[in-house]
Amino acid sequence: MGIHGSTEIRSVGAWYQALFAGVCSLALFHGCASRDGATATDDKCTSVESKIAAELAKVQSCSDDGECGSSESKGTCGCTRAVAVRTGADTTVYLDLLDQRTACGIPSGGVCDCPNADGFRCINSTCEWNYVSR
Repeated sequence: MGIHGSTEIRSVGAWYQALFAGVCSLALFHGCASRDGATATDDKCTSVESKIAAELAKVQSCSDDGECGSSESKGTCGCTRAVAVRTGADTTVYLDLLDQRTACGIPSGGVCDCPNADGFRCINSTCEWNYVSR
């Protein structure tokens, strides 16, 4: 069972939207205005997570391990938890969307345990870290 006993939340974007719908309903937050005046219910804020996911899929797309060899740490704690991307991928739109998410007051979350990795791999057509056991 999902949040508030309703349907299950199936994506991170939906999770953030549900979270902020609940937080923003508190009178204390008065609509959850962000630094630039956008609120969590504005179109640019409610759709930012799905836009990030779509853009991330573009910059991580690959067909073999040799295409993967770069990472983007903005929006993460860095290290081997930074986002693995295709070598030479234009991450401009992705980074702009991360800035938009921050301006909307949406947290980025993430794990910061920095596991050992031996470069990158293309797994299911997506660039990922090649994590190895210690």
